[in-house]
Amino acid sequence: MKLQHMGRPAKKQRTLQQTTDLHRAIDDARELIYTACWKLIRAEDLIVDEKETLDRLQGFVQVLRNYADQELTQIK
Repeated sequence: MKLQHMGRPAKKQRTLQQTTDLHRAIDDARELIYTACWKLIRAEDLIVDEKETLDRLQGFVQVLRNYADQELTQIK
C-alpha cells in the first residue's frame, strides 16, 4: 500500500512527452517561485526600518521556499 502525501493520487505512468512537459513545468514553477522569493528579499531594502515586518517577510520567504521544494519533490 502506497502512502499518499497531502491527498495526492498515486503516481501514474507517463509518456516520454508527458515526462518532458512535467519537468519543463517544474523548472518553470521553480524559476517563478525563486524569482518571487528574490523579489521579496530585495524588498527588505525598502522596509528596513520596519524590523517586525522584515522578520515576518523573511519567515514567509523561508516557508515558501520549503513548501515549494516539498511540492516539487512530490510532483517528480
